[in-house]
Amino acid sequence: MKILSDVDNNHYVNWLHLSDFHTGKDDFATGKMFDYIIRHVEERLEGGVIPDFLFLTGDLVQSGKQFQYEDFWLKFVDPLQQRIGNGIADRTFAVPGNHDLQREVLNFFDPKLITDAQSRFFDADGQGAKTRTDQLFPRFSPYVNNDMSAGRGHWFSEDGAFAVTHTIRGRNVGVAGINTAWLCKDENDKERLSPGKPLVERALERIADAEIRLVLGHHPMDWIVQHEQKPLKSLLGKFHAIYLHGHLHESWAQADNSSGGFLAIQAGAAFQAREGERWKNGLLWGRADLGSAKVLLQPWTWNSNLQQWNIASDALYRNRLDETGHWWSFDLPVPMPAQKKVDYTSPIKEIHPPRGWSIVNASVDLQKYRKPLLQEDAVKYFEGGAPDWAIVSSTSIGSREIVDTIVLQTDQFRQAEKPFISLLLGSGCEGKSTVLLQAAQQIASGTDWRILHRRNEGVITEAEEIIACLSTSYKWLLLVDDAANAAALVSRLLEKLPAIMFGKVFVLMASRESDWRMFGAQNQIWPSAYHFCENRVEGLTSLDADLIVESWGAFGEAGLGRLAEVDKSKRASKLEEYAKKEATMAEGALFGALLTARMGSDLRLHATHLLDRLSQHRISEKNTLCDALLLIAVMHAEGLDFLSRPVLASALGINRDNLYRDVLVPLGREAAATTRSGQVYTRHRRIAEALILTAADQQAIDTQSLLIKLVSGAMQLGRDLPNSRAWRFSVSETILPKNPHLAIEVAKTVLVHEDNQYVRSHLGSLYRNADRADEGALVFREKSEFVHLSRAFALEWGITEGLLGNQSASVILEGYSLSDQCERGWPTREDAQRRLSNLGYAFGELFLLYGNVKFSNAQMSVALLGLALPSLDGRARSYFNAHKNSAESTGASMMRLDDAIESLKIGIDLAAESGINPEVVPVLPDYRDITFFGLRKVVGI
Repeated sequence: MKILSDVDNNHYVNWLHLSDFHTGKDDFATGKMFDYIIRHVEERLEGGVIPDFLFLTGDLVQSGKQFQYEDFWLKFVDPLQQRIGNGIADRTFAVPGNHDLQREVLNFFDPKLITDAQSRFFDADGQGAKTRTDQLFPRFSPYVNNDMSAGRGHWFSEDGAFAVTHTIRGRNVGVAGINTAWLCKDENDKERLSPGKPLVERALERIADAEIRLVLGHHPMDWIVQHEQKPLKSLLGKFHAIYLHGHLHESWAQADNSSGGFLAIQAGAAFQAREGERWKNGLLWGRADLGSAKVLLQPWTWNSNLQQWNIASDALYRNRLDETGHWWSFDLPVPMPAQKKVDYTSPIKEIHPPRGWSIVNASVDLQKYRKPLLQEDAVKYFEGGAPDWAIVSSTSIGSREIVDTIVLQTDQFRQAEKPFISLLLGSGCEGKSTVLLQAAQQIASGTDWRILHRRNEGVITEAEEIIACLSTSYKWLLLVDDAANAAALVSRLLEKLPAIMFGKVFVLMASRESDWRMFGAQNQIWPSAYHFCENRVEGLTSLDADLIVESWGAFGEAGLGRLAEVDKSKRASKLEEYAKKEATMAEGALFGALLTARMGSDLRLHATHLLDRLSQHRISEKNTLCDALLLIAVMHAEGLDFLSRPVLASALGINRDNLYRDVLVPLGREAAATTRSGQVYTRHRRIAEALILTAADQQAIDTQSLLIKLVSGAMQLGRDLPNSRAWRFSVSETILPKNPHLAIEVAKTVLVHEDNQYVRSHLGSLYRNADRADEGALVFREKSEFVHLSRAFALEWGITEGLLGNQSASVILEGYSLSDQCERGWPTREDAQRRLSNLGYAFGELFLLYGNVKFSNAQMSVALLGLALPSLDGRARSYFNAHKNSAESTGASMMRLDDAIESLKIGIDLAAESGINPEVVPVLPDYRDITFFGLRKVVGI
């Protein structure tokens, strides 16, 4: 029976509502409930239900502590978001509850004074924000500083709440979050609280135009101070809101029609008790259906007897059950206020483009560029400088062949009834940006055309912002370079485009092909819904080669570079030859060919001139454009393709809002750097390599100092760090084979900012691989308490001790890493395979040291357990057979798998009695009462 997918969920806006986790109250039991919830969601995903929103309505932790938030976000929300996918991290919203603040901090305020009618405490202005910050921020600082939800950053602003709108399958859904816990003090909070009526009102006004309005809070409305209850209920009713909350630890829903009509929905507690206690742990699924004007709810509780989730049939009134018998149905709060619409019937006198975009009148604005380029500007472009309107509009640069193809395709659809999209794909550095601008200039050359050009791909834009500036007085060409991350935006835009604009809006996009696929953009643009043409730019045609050489030749030797040494009649064919050779390499054939033709194979002279010029341009007190370029180059040269704008800004110590203007634009003009899909690169990897070699030779700037600076800047971003795993681990993993010392220094930099079991395990493994096991052992011994949290930590520590000759300690640690006491959840088959194999070696060594046949029996036990594992590959099987043969040769006999577990424990106990290094004894985990139920399950006993 499909419980959650009885109906096609494309007709619904779906959400998962969780509340009251109390993380830190009972670490083990809470951790198990995290696992149960994630498994439940996985089952629902398999059934075809994907939540559009994840709502967390307070009491995320037990007592507002930093480590509790780290556990909640990293051990529960992050894994849950990864399972859900679908961009859910951008639609995960949380609000604080009474347990989410430090109630013992600044506990001297008087709620009565704050909620007095004359108080300005909750005014939605600068003074109100300052007052709230001064008096309450220390209480909420752990919550605010660790908030990883999409609504973060607003609690101590003037708004004092968050309010956003998302478009879900064509429906505008408004989500507001209010803080009902501002004034929480103790267990007597009822009717003493306030979310701040002015703050609630402003939040509701910001989502007034949405078709569905969801408001998140922690407390039910009857916990608010009495004289504010009716005004707040009236506001919720006036805006026909759905109010989602928690706090009372049981699921409930009730329509309040006394104040205009709103629906209050209460989620049960995700964790309030261990299994077997009378309290039930639960969650709530919700759906809103505008078609039938219904809200559907489905509460679930964890049944400890059956070890499964069941629908909570007694949570809501049975007369609310719909015809499926699986959902409780409530009326969607109505009526809806009239939606605001853009007036497309008359020209807009003044057109303002969205932030990050510009409007170009090609027939006027570009005419001033119809002249030859200055030699300096031309040479910069020839050497890889980013094209702009001045470059492509000049008489010095001819149009490539594919431009005519794109223009002709567009002409065929000028009178079409459906929007037209032209997509240009290719490898990096193939000249797509130039082609894009050249095609746009020709397509929109008439006076009745305007070009809306995205200039800064780092700025987030909503489809409505673009539609609002599209005047019916013109035909519009939307120009989007580096378009992989804009595919969804373009799709939403065309979906919402008024019919009157059909035949007036054309889209021209270009993207690196690998980025287009990586972002799944091909799934966003549907050729059947629009007129769609896809073109590819690859390598260099003969006509293009002639055109390029002609453009270079107009500037003599400065334009031709090393190609001036080639016979004039053979220059174009030489350029083609270079392009074919470069096509076999990883990066763009065109730009690689241009570099080789103009500069030869050694780019260090070019790098020297570039660094000299850029060192004169200061971007902050401590850094120049030269410093910025070297940070970009070291990542590109090492093949690390995840340098984002926030990390670069942090490493340079500048405001990320100024990075585009102060760093990326000037580096682009200097043919030094470019961005694609949100990441920053040099123009070509060969340039990056030349820059790093030149900096090392001439400025004594080495790779180590650059990478350390970047990693430190990245880690300073904390929870805002994009690609966090890559920065924590991939940098050092990539560098390890050729520079183990640098890999270790990078990992130590990470440890300075983030000390946990994962980072220490990684650093310890780097020391081991660098033949520095003695230093690696110290990494583990310094934080031996992490051994209880991570099987990987225990295993890596055990291997390291074994390399130092501490085989007894190695056995204890590796055995512990397989036990039920190490880390939450059972070991996996992969866990068991590696650890049993390592134990086989260690027990064999202990037999050679002490000659005790019990060690041989232990070696036999791990061999038999290993051979019983499912899906063993040939290599692993050979290891376990070798351990089995070794044990037999030293007197061990065959045994049943049940006996093998006992023999393993005996071997661990005996190892503990056999000469452990005194330095290790105090920090080893307690091995005496460990159990192996998880291992039994994996092996199949």
